[in-house]
Amino acid sequence: MMSNILSKITLATAAVVLTASFSSLVQAQQAGAAESGKAKDAVVSAAAPKDETEKTLLKLSQDGFNAMRFVRAARVSLFNGKTDQVPELLKDAKTALESAEKEAPSFAVKVSESLNGKSAGTESETEKVDVIPIDASIAVADDYVLTNEKKAHIAKANEHFKKGQSKEAMEELRLADVDLNYTRTLMPLNSTMKHVDQALKLLGEHKYYEANLALKAAEDGLTIETVNLLEPAGKHAAAAAKPGAK
Repeated sequence: MMSNILSKITLATAAVVLTASFSSLVQAQQAGAAESGKAKDAVVSAAAPKDETEKTLLKLSQDGFNAMRFVRAARVSLFNGKTDQVPELLKDAKTALESAEKEAPSFAVKVSESLNGKSAGTESETEKVDVIPIDASIAVADDYVLTNEKKAHIAKANEHFKKGQSKEAMEELRLADVDLNYTRTLMPLNSTMKHVDQALKLLGEHKYYEANLALKAAEDGLTIETVNLLEPAGKHAAAAAKPGAK
């Protein structure tokens, strides 16, 4: 019961429907589904909230996501001895990266990105954007304890979500002390492109192991960023109760 409630909270509160993950997509690639990489993925094409700042924070790059899928599919092909498939996969990765580079400025805003007052970094529209978000996940704090009072707030939140009243629903979840974190994966365009080019060069020299290392470096270049999506009301109450709190 508890897991079902938390699952509903995670999906509803996000205002973005994140129904896929990198791990499941990689498994699909290993099963021979890499050729479908150009199709839209739910995790990237998820609906974003109406607020412009939150839109920028929650927006993900489809091209960047596809590029990393091709990179990982290429590594799988290398280890399966299907070296003839790798050049085409990396060419597709390079094409996706070039497309991602063109759309990169759309991930920059002049204001500080934030959710519930929590800053998530600042980018200027005039600066060249090299790092783009390509994947995301939302998680409920694993120490969440359900009570009758919290159940009542969650029930009200569900009613608000049903009516499309996301702001009111979020407030009810905050009162239910739901602690949500939004984690996104960031990919550096320039260095990823260099690693893909290096891998293509090494493939031409039949240096397959070295090509794999270049692709591994592209994966290792990904970074993780976590932002508090919803801060529980209880946290403010606890902070105010501390000695010396104003």
